[in-house]
Amino acid sequence: MKGWVNKLLETHPVPAIWVGNSVQGLDEAYLRRFDMVIEVKRPRLDARRRMVEEFFGTQALPEAARRLLVQDARLAPAHLERMAAVLQALAPASAADKAQAVRVLHNQAVRGILSPPDTDALEAPIRYRPDCVTADVDLAQVMDGLRDVRAGRFCLYGPPGTGKSAWARHVADQVGRTLLVRRASDLLNPFVGGTEQRIRGAFDAAEREEAVLLIDEADSFLRDRRRAHASWEVTQVNELLTAMERFEGIFIATTNLMDDLDEASLRRFDCKIRFGYLTAAQCRQLLDEALVSLKAPPEVDPLTAQRLARLDRLTPGDFAMVVRQLRLRGGVPDAVTLVERLAAEMALKRKAEPREGGVRMMRYACAS
Repeated sequence: MKGWVNKLLETHPVPAIWVGNSVQGLDEAYLRRFDMVIEVKRPRLDARRRMVEEFFGTQALPEAARRLLVQDARLAPAHLERMAAVLQALAPASAADKAQAVRVLHNQAVRGILSPPDTDALEAPIRYRPDCVTADVDLAQVMDGLRDVRAGRFCLYGPPGTGKSAWARHVADQVGRTLLVRRASDLLNPFVGGTEQRIRGAFDAAEREEAVLLIDEADSFLRDRRRAHASWEVTQVNELLTAMERFEGIFIATTNLMDDLDEASLRRFDCKIRFGYLTAAQCRQLLDEALVSLKAPPEVDPLTAQRLARLDRLTPGDFAMVVRQLRLRGGVPDAVTLVERLAAEMALKRKAEPREGGVRMMRYACAS
């Protein structure tokens, strides 16, 4: 069989074009006999915007639906063309029905795609505000530098919900690139060398697409090698460090466990940025945003404002979660209800945080 295919490729009397979805399963002897092997890459972000405008231009898509289609780099032009035709045939009456129809069509289109989604399709309950993020560096200044250089390696750390992943999405939007998101569930593989191959593949994909690469909870792959119990724990860290060094785009890693990272990884990050809890002024701004999102009365009485100002460990994630909670409960909440729910979330957070002395004792016991 192999000899027959080789002879066919070498002696075929007329020009022929062979089409496939992947060359990974082809014998190298076959590939050498093609005069040209051309990879048709997935459309970049700006091209996907033009395609969505072309296919859906007359249908007035809601902004959330348009963003879902533009941001998902897995969608091929054929997917978008079919979705537009079906949507036009359905002719939804309202914007909400149209948005729901797009979500259903999108889910059906990607059901047979094995690669993980590049971004989160879930719409944020409140809009992202760069001025409502607390960090130990001037993020606006960093953003100005990224627009010029379009390259950098960032480690974002801090408590959960402080806006680390959201800032990565903001970066991708500001530089006009797709955000490629990879988590432990996307990269971990039970076979020897499989995780390393997926890590390398994530960086290769980001390089091909000129995308911003975000590895969420990167401590899963960058733990201190001195604490490793198996060889594969070391090789995973080595692979990620090597990939970071040769990557020429924008790479962002997030973690809630900064102390557990390998020291060599810290030297490879251009910027290590700590995200913290919101200030009282930022909390008030996000309270107003939450009230708008819930279509609640905008009034905030002085007593409620004072109570909000005393909540010193709130994050943007807390506001988003409370908005989702209140939407599930139905009705029209007010500022008092919102602040009560925020206070309850912060109380749970305090209970979940271990005492500092306990942390030190546990670390000492592990070290000894």
